[in-house]
Amino acid sequence: MGNRQLRDILRSARKKRGLTQEDVVSLSKENITRQYYGMIENGGRKPSEAGLRCFTGVW
Repeated sequence: MGNRQLRDILRSARKKRGLTQEDVVSLSKENITRQYYGMIENGGRKPSEAGLRCFTGVW
């Protein structure tokens, strides 16, 4: 999966649930910053598979 696909999926899922990026960070299983999540969602960072697992509790 490319960065563009990933960011589209993350952004769409977040907005569908009416969440802000800060909400996603608060609900995630890992200690990440809103800035880091924003970089993932904007395609500036590609998290590892383990990094993506931290969002399983959110979605």
